[in-house]
Amino acid sequence: MREKTKFNIRKAAAVLLTLALLSALLAPAAFAAEVGSGLTWSLSGGTLTISGNGAMNNFTETNPAPWHDSAESIRVIEIKNGVTSVGNLAFYGCENVTSVNIAYTVKSIGAFAFANCKSLKMLSLGSGITSIGESAFECCESLASVRLPSSLRTIGKKAFYRCYNLQTISIPASVTSMGTQVFTYCSALVSAEIQANIAELPEWTFYGCDMLSQVTLAKNITSIGRKAFYRCENLGKIYYSGAQADGEAILEDVRGTSLESISKDAVEYTEPTTNTSSSTGVDVKDDTIIITTTTVNKTDNSMISTTVKESIDIEDQVAGDKKTNVSIEAVLENVDGWRELIEQIENGETKNVDENEINVSVNVNDKQEVPGDTIGALTGKDVNITIDMNDGSTVKIDCERLEKEEEHPENYTLTYTLSGNTEPTKAHKKAFGDAASYLLSFAGDAKFDFSPKVFIGKSAAGSTATLYQNVPGKGLELLQTVKVDKNGSATYYLSSIKSSTEYVIALDAPSVSVQDAIISPDDAPDYGELVQFEEIEYVTTGVRMFMGMSIFQFTFAILGVTAFLFISVGIVMGVIYRRKKLEEYYRTIKGNKA
Repeated sequence: MREKTKFNIRKAAAVLLTLALLSALLAPAAFAAEVGSGLTWSLSGGTLTISGNGAMNNFTETNPAPWHDSAESIRVIEIKNGVTSVGNLAFYGCENVTSVNIAYTVKSIGAFAFANCKSLKMLSLGSGITSIGESAFECCESLASVRLPSSLRTIGKKAFYRCYNLQTISIPASVTSMGTQVFTYCSALVSAEIQANIAELPEWTFYGCDMLSQVTLAKNITSIGRKAFYRCENLGKIYYSGAQADGEAILEDVRGTSLESISKDAVEYTEPTTNTSSSTGVDVKDDTIIITTTTVNKTDNSMISTTVKESIDIEDQVAGDKKTNVSIEAVLENVDGWRELIEQIENGETKNVDENEINVSVNVNDKQEVPGDTIGALTGKDVNITIDMNDGSTVKIDCERLEKEEEHPENYTLTYTLSGNTEPTKAHKKAFGDAASYLLSFAGDAKFDFSPKVFIGKSAAGSTATLYQNVPGKGLELLQTVKVDKNGSATYYLSSIKSSTEYVIALDAPSVSVQDAIISPDDAPDYGELVQFEEIEYVTTGVRMFMGMSIFQFTFAILGVTAFLFISVGIVMGVIYRRKKLEEYYRTIKGNKA
């Protein structure tokens, strides 16, 4: 009986060991299967990277993507070469994502793949994409412009539904299938070019695009679907290269969607002669008339949208008594885009504005650099410029604070990376104890006032975030404390940075008073009248280096060398003095003997 029991125990142990080995062998495959066969994912410093070879799985609400629980921490999505598809609901609801880069190997984007990515500003679609699924970019509220590749064949229903900030769009001739409601409620859309190889513009395509003023239609389009232009009250120009009879039929279809005011002259049987389109809207709020004029200029280098808002008090309509607000939104594809932006600021709609400052928002899709001549051209101007890089970095520059320099470098690299401080040093613990902390590093150097906006995470909202720099031989030096805004970002005010300097951010450091924290003017409404704002002092940072050493180390070395030389000279002088004394002594003895 005992023999049989021993045998059973051994047998059970062998089975368990076999299962354990199988589990160990299959575990990596199971992990990979979460993303897709042959694919892996990693999340570091706010960047989610999908790499490998093969198609991504489709996900559901009950079986979400493996990074779903970390969605709040994702700022940038990088889909690398080798990945062939983006699955359904892959990045649904990643509300803090600002930039998406998709490799040329990706062929399809699934349904709701990026829906509700409300902060998405920069979208780089690979040149190999053939299909965009239903609601793929629905409610991407911050997206201003997207360039669709010439490989595209199919656009699904509601693909860009409720992209409220989308300003201009061009559908390439390669597209042979479009779903309904693709651009419905894109309320900022000013111009659209539809070169798709389709016979009818689908139903509800531009429903509720109330700023749409200019549309270009391919000659193969001969009819307009039901309510395709419903509530497009500003539509004033249709460019059509087809037969006049078809153009007249299209005009009647457009008129049939409640646009009775559009005239026969609105149809031009030619291509647009300029890249610029404009739209004006009028609204009344709280006894104030608001006139909004948006001008969009799109080239191969950039999309630049200039919005001028004029506010007039109905009860006090004194001639010339109005408030003017100017904002420019630019999506730049290359360095020539920067030049076009400067030209727009200097010579465009803003040249006659002298009441309020100009706010410029720039999304950079190409190199993560700011040309030096851009900084030079904006120096001293009443312009606030916010620059979003496609690596997730954001910086703000108050150009009026910039000072003239004799010479700027060719480019400034103002990007930075933030990572968790998993192994705090003794110096760190001495400065802020066990407080949560992060390591911040800049990619380049700069010597002018600017403000990096560092995303920490929404869970940090309301906390204080203290910036330190590590000074070799001295330890951590406190630079500035700010309040983390409601979106989870900490904005610092710096007058210089060094790529060679280690920076550390500590949350709610016990040695720092909350009253010392700077509250961003953008967040002032959340704090009421209790907060008094003074001019913010920009902090000089970056450990100065000389011959590879910090100033502290260099000074210490100089003192050490000086001390060494002083002692050496003293020793030599002492030896010489002693030798002279001995010589005098011997001369005295010889003289006495004589």
